[in-house]
Formats: sequence, C-alpha cells, structure tokens
Amino acid sequence: MKFVDKLNKLFNKVDETEARYQKALERKEEELITLQAELSEKEFMLKDMHKMKLLGDISEASFDAENKKVETLRNKVSAIKQELSLMESYKTEDVKAVLAELEEEHKKLSKEKNKELHILHMQLLEAKFNYLEKIAEVSAEYSKLSTPSYKLQALQQKLGLRNNIYASGAGESLNMISFESGYISLRVEQNEVYDALAYQRFPSNLTRAVNQAKEAGVIK
Repeated sequence: MKFVDKLNKLFNKVDETEARYQKALERKEEELITLQAELSEKEFMLKDMHKMKLLGDISEASFDAENKKVETLRNKVSAIKQELSLMESYKTEDVKAVLAELEEEHKKLSKEKNKELHILHMQLLEAKFNYLEKIAEVSAEYSKLSTPSYKLQALQQKLGLRNNIYASGAGESLNMISFESGYISLRVEQNEVYDALAYQRFPSNLTRAVNQAKEAGVIK
C-alpha cells in the first residue's frame, strides 16, 4: 500500500521532529536548573555582601563586581527561559508544517486508498467463496464415504432383510463437529466475523481444534 507508506513517512517525520525538540528542551531545562541553583546561591551571598558594604567591611567596588556577576547570571537565566519558550513555539510550527503536508497528501491519496479498499473487499469475498467451496468439496468426499453404506442398506431392504435405510447426508453429519465434549458449528456467526475484523481474534475452541489437528498431522 504505497499511499500508507507515504503517510507513515510523514507520521515518522512528526515523531522525529518532536523527539529532536524534546531532547533539546531537556538539555536547556537541565542548564536552566543548574543556573538557577547557582543564581540562588550567588544572590544569598550578595545579600550578605550588601550588609558588609553598608557596615564598611568591604568596598563598594567589591560589592559592585559581585553584583555584576549576579546580574550576568540573571540575564542568562532570563535568556534560557526565552529560548525554552521559543523552542516550544518552533516545535509547534514545525509539527504544523508536517501536518499540513500530511493533510495535503491524504487528499491526493484518497483515490488510491479507495482502490486498495476495493481489493480488501474482494479478498474477503474470495475468502468467503473459498470457505463455501471447501465445504462443497468436503461434502463430495463425505458422499464417497457414505455411498457404500447406503448401497448396502438399500440392497438389504430390497432383499427384505431390513425395513428402513438410515443414512445421513453431509448437511446433517458435518454441520456440527464434536470437540472436547462439545460441538463446533460450521456456521460463522456475525460476532466471530466482527472479532476477526476488529481485533484479529478467533474463537478459542476453534483455534485449539485446528492446532491439535495440525499437531496430529490431520491437516497442514
């Protein structure tokens, strides 16, 4: 399904774009946490130095030098916060750009999708036909097996050795198949079809029966 492959590439592009931005955001956030911790410590020290300056224990020049360092840290913290905000904005812009491309491709490929969908429908009808064809084939095999018994009973009746003929057709004998003290019907119920289509799920007793038959070499 080429159209699905094209769309999946674009979906992957969205994931890759988000992943790249996420890594960059995480690095920036780690840097911000480190700087904020350093700034908090420097601001605490600056407060003490301010007290010392007022008391005349240190010169104003010493205080101003430290204050400039703190201001530089504040500017760095502010700059990183702005970068984080911008990165979130850029990420949204880039993802929206891919989304627009996705939407455009989806419109272009709708016809191709309908073609593929038609193929799937035909495959399901083929599967139904094959199922019924197999039932008819087995029915013919059953007739071969049961014919000798029927002929024998017919001959016995003709000779007056029996009154009735007891012979079941494939419809009666094969419609319900005995398995694990119960029966499995050949009829496919609507809920079984839905489970297979929606969940790729099959009746558990049918699955066990088929697996056991495969293990025993009865079927391939």
